[in-house]
Amino acid sequence: MPLASVGSSWGAAASHGRLSVTPSEPARAGRHADHPFVGATVAEVERGLILATLNHCGGNRTSAAKILGISLRSLHNKLTSYSAAGMAIPAPGPR
Repeated sequence: MPLASVGSSWGAAASHGRLSVTPSEPARAGRHADHPFVGATVAEVERGLILATLNHCGGNRTSAAKILGISLRSLHNKLTSYSAAGMAIPAPGPR
């Protein structure tokens, strides 16, 4: 089941039951084809992973934080900063 596009230039897709975060077409410009994260900042990769995981969990923040190995508070703080930057954040899902 494909997941919605996340962040400003990152997308997510489910592949064989595993979550794969890859840059969308605009983000790929100037990046090495064999290494999609080359040229991306750590913040971009982190944001893509967090938002893709949240989409994968249907917006469930508790599940996403567990998968990511971070506290719920850390996830909340990241999502607040992404929202303040004008990014669409998935609505909270069932707990």
